[in-house]
Amino acid sequence: MCLAVEAGGDIVCAGSSDPFNIFVWSLKTGQLVDIMSGHTGPVSSLCFSPSNGMLVSGSWDQSVRVWDVFGKNG
Repeated sequence: MCLAVEAGGDIVCAGSSDPFNIFVWSLKTGQLVDIMSGHTGPVSSLCFSPSNGMLVSGSWDQSVRVWDVFGKNG
């Protein structure tokens, strides 16, 4: 449903509508490196912080979450 690319261009995140996860991909290797879960509805928006690798996600579950993509805190 949505995509965000990390400022360094190494990581892309994709939000999905079912299951309600965020998939983290390496652009260098093309490999899936992580799946982050926590939303209870479709993930409809993603945005990386330009300076620190933090990812913000919005969902139809009416929540906003902040993720440390490299440390997995959500």
